[in-house]
Amino acid sequence: MANLALNVTVRWNIIIVVLVAVSLGFLFFYSSIWKFWSDSPVKAIEESLHAEDENEQQSYLSWDGNDKGIFYRQVTPETPRFAVLLLHGARFSSKDWHKIGTLQALSSKGYTAIAVDLPEHGESQLVKAPSEEDGRIQFLANLINKLGLKRPVVVSPSMSGFVCNAVCNEQRSQQRDKFSKHIINYVYHLCWCVNTGARED
Repeated sequence: MANLALNVTVRWNIIIVVLVAVSLGFLFFYSSIWKFWSDSPVKAIEESLHAEDENEQQSYLSWDGNDKGIFYRQVTPETPRFAVLLLHGARFSSKDWHKIGTLQALSSKGYTAIAVDLPEHGESQLVKAPSEEDGRIQFLANLINKLGLKRPVVVSPSMSGFVCNAVCNEQRSQQRDKFSKHIINYVYHLCWCVNTGARED
């Protein structure tokens, strides 16, 4: 029984054919996924963000004696119509406008898009945030002036709505001194405030 020979024949040609077929199947499958990804909206968005990186200017405004005061990102089209100034909410910064492609989208429609980091947020940590309404009005007036903007649309979602609310409230107020009136008229006539409704809770 120990000398019993097993007659096993290996059909190498069948094994080779199966291996080649499996390899070709893998190549076809993964090349299809690659083609799908290369044509997908995800890749288009990534390319758009990369283009934004190339066109985006990043800089600081000198503020309260700090050379690196208010940080901002700006994308300017070849023939700009007018500027859109993007503020942000409490847990956000100008980087969020960058990440979702808002600057590039506005620029592609002919608008100069500027997103700032508000005081004590993002890259503007060295600037103290104004706590009073008059300080917020002054901040927005100074910001528009230092950026050299003429009649920008100001987008102020969530927390940053306090800035535009201060401007609008002061415009309606009948009790204004001469200095405050000068500031609010300056801001009010230079910009329209678009606010998503921040509440002072």
